[in-house]
Amino acid sequence: MARSSRIEDRLIKSIVVVGETRSNDYCIGFVAWEKDSDATFVVTQSSFIDGKRDRLKICFFDKVDLPAWVERIEGRFCMLRTEHHRFCKRVQWAEDRINSLSEAIIFLPSSPSTLSSIHIPVTLESAESYHSCPTDFVDGSDNLFLVACPYTEKTFEGYNRLIAAPIFDLDERSLGMGIFDCRRGNGAEMKVCLWARGVMALINRLIPPPPPPKAKRKGAEDGSKDKKKRKK
Repeated sequence: MARSSRIEDRLIKSIVVVGETRSNDYCIGFVAWEKDSDATFVVTQSSFIDGKRDRLKICFFDKVDLPAWVERIEGRFCMLRTEHHRFCKRVQWAEDRINSLSEAIIFLPSSPSTLSSIHIPVTLESAESYHSCPTDFVDGSDNLFLVACPYTEKTFEGYNRLIAAPIFDLDERSLGMGIFDCRRGNGAEMKVCLWARGVMALINRLIPPPPPPKAKRKGAEDGSKDKKKRKK
């Protein structure tokens, strides 16, 4: 257990609680990208930000609260920007596919500023993993896997607070992230997760584009040409 505790102390630096300033509603998010010392970027569920764009905040592992702004949205997910937090760490993603039952770690938000962690089982990666009998294969399911997690708490709008929660292996890499409950009711304990490569592709699409280069003023350009002529 001592080893696991040290692992979780490091991993929690990549996890945040996303909240709003006018209520106690919250959900989970993760540190996805940092832009030098300018800003920290966090991925969370887009359903949470509806109607809250002007009052979002992010609580980091060390209880530091910072205001957040929406950068980009794609489907179920969005990228938030906040001031640079020098002690957080972005999630490191696993490159290998899951090919057997394994143990994983997931962080659970229990308040707008509190996280805890539990160990959970990970199932095989997809229907392709089962070769003992014929089965129908659903397009796209090779990018998904399942985890069993007893956490079923919802946001005020009725969405699971664990959407966008990274699933870490014991090597401190994330296998992927939760994207929805398998079923409502009794099936909500089974979470459908997007494999790490799919998450990395999503992050790359959500990263804000660089600003366009500043156009040089015509007078400044002419002046620089005159200087070159004089030197000749």
